[in-house]
Amino acid sequence: MKTLYYTLTLALFFSSQMGAQNITNGGFENWEVAEEFDSPVDWSNTDLEAGFFTSAISLSSDAVDGQNSVRLETIDETDDGIFGFVLAGEFGDDGPEGGFPFTGEVEGLRGHFKWDVQPGDSANIIMVAFNGGEMVEMAVEKLVGSEDMWTEIDMTFQSGAVEVDEVLVAVASSNALEDEYVEGSWVMVDDLTMMNGDTEIGGVPNGSFEEWEQFSYEEPVDWNTTAFIGISLVEQVSDAHSGDHAVMLENMYLEEYDEYAEAYLINGEFTEDGPVGGQDYTLRPEVINGYFKYNPQGTDTGFVHVQFWNESNLIGMAVVELFETSEYTMFSEEIMFFGNETPTHFTLVATPGNETGSVLYLDDLEFGGVTGLEEPQELEGIVMKVRPNPTRGDLTLYVSADLKITEILMYNAYGRVAFRQTGERFLGKGEPISLNLWGIDSGVYQLVLMTEQGIVTETVVKQ
Repeated sequence: MKTLYYTLTLALFFSSQMGAQNITNGGFENWEVAEEFDSPVDWSNTDLEAGFFTSAISLSSDAVDGQNSVRLETIDETDDGIFGFVLAGEFGDDGPEGGFPFTGEVEGLRGHFKWDVQPGDSANIIMVAFNGGEMVEMAVEKLVGSEDMWTEIDMTFQSGAVEVDEVLVAVASSNALEDEYVEGSWVMVDDLTMMNGDTEIGGVPNGSFEEWEQFSYEEPVDWNTTAFIGISLVEQVSDAHSGDHAVMLENMYLEEYDEYAEAYLINGEFTEDGPVGGQDYTLRPEVINGYFKYNPQGTDTGFVHVQFWNESNLIGMAVVELFETSEYTMFSEEIMFFGNETPTHFTLVATPGNETGSVLYLDDLEFGGVTGLEEPQELEGIVMKVRPNPTRGDLTLYVSADLKITEILMYNAYGRVAFRQTGERFLGKGEPISLNLWGIDSGVYQLVLMTEQGIVTETVVKQ
């Protein structure tokens, strides 16, 4: 497959001749608020730590003091565990590291709670006292069973009142201290205050959970994007090829999460097995066209990748590799179908690559037809066998007929070429070809055998 890049004049000619078929909102003119969620002011929590909305923490109007409380729920009991928590202070890998400023004597914590904790689990209430940068006392209360009425709970330090300059307070819907999570455990929290004897001395920031801030981000209509709370890696821009808007994708280092994040734009959804879903579509276009600007970092490469599906069967694809350009430039990439089946839908993914700081602008994506291009056909009745499958690295393939091979390709779930072997050679029926796949990542791949007669495909799993 060879990507054809045209000048603006030639691009205008083709756009008038192709009779383009529509990619919904391919001009990125229409945008909408994709998600809105609330976070209690002054409290770190599940969503802020994860960087996305989890539903493990939510605002509730069922309150003891004021109008609001917070509800925490465990929604995943896998090894990673997604449990609801709020934290005023800092927890590190080795435990509590600091709290919010408070100077004076503190003996304990009082709050109001409701809970329904699943068997084998316990909700945690944690209070830690610091002085001079050192942890001086810690108290933990475990909630088990169920209580559907607001219940006042007092917890105290074992040594009584201690002099502090920082205090940490945390509540979790599961036994986070021992990495035990049972899905469905929940706890509601309101009216937290520090205590000295029987005296409420306040001090817990936003302890009644009255103050919340709302986070939201925009996405182009009919597209999904990479976004973290308060940070969008895919944005609407007015620097467009045509119309009022285009889309910009930027890979970033997110300091608050200490994480490198890659920007993606997809008309379906990402799963552990790669992109799925997309736009319903029953035509067989010959090319995908679009306009782009690209500022890569280092040797990075941007991609636009489209896959055509008949239900769960991959029947066609195109991969556009993008180069550096500061002006909008047209691409037109031939779509390769593997047979004669009609699509039911297509999945389209775009990314600026994987280097931090790479930026990609896209606009005016559309399908079209180009006369005179011959479509490679999947060879009927010819079988390719691969062994072993799954493989750890060494793979041997055989075909059931004599073929003249021009290229061997393997595409990963995101449409990137993970393996390429070029050079013409004759392959006899039953003759083995050995491939060395030790250098590619684990995953599911599409193995494509390009021949003079047509195409043979097979799915390969790399362990």
